[in-house]
Amino acid sequence: MDFDRSLESLATVPDHDLYRLALVVQRLLSDPRRIVRIRALLHLGQAIRFVDPSTGDIATGRIHALGARAASVAPDTLRTKLWEIPYPAIVTDPSAAPEAPQPRAPAVPHVAFELGEMASFTDKYGVTHVGHVTRRNAKTVTVDCKDATWRVPPRMLRRVVDV
Repeated sequence: MDFDRSLESLATVPDHDLYRLALVVQRLLSDPRRIVRIRALLHLGQAIRFVDPSTGDIATGRIHALGARAASVAPDTLRTKLWEIPYPAIVTDPSAAPEAPQPRAPAVPHVAFELGEMASFTDKYGVTHVGHVTRRNAKTVTVDCKDATWRVPPRMLRRVVDV
């Protein structure tokens, strides 16, 4: 796609029409079905190509974390800071089979978790949280993560092994 020619042709469009176009594009990009489809092709540690938000060029990096609307990506450049890249900005190839994700540890009964032990779980948005077990109840286990304290059913917990 020739972006320079597209920009030149859009320069003559009235502002209110450009605003309406931006609303339509934003609605398309934030469609949950689109995000789920893109996210299904991604996993932690995967090498990806994405649109660099500062230049608009295609850049490369590795996925560090998967969030609800964006992925934390470590660019292959010398920058040490992680970038939050919206899922639609990630270049995907649906015909290519995704790399095999790392197998998840099987769920462990909550009686097997000791207080202070590291555990992880995935919330309803697909975000993985890691923290320390602080309390065990009959139906839930309390996990203290960096961002919040969560009460989680024990079947959702996975043991975290520090290598």
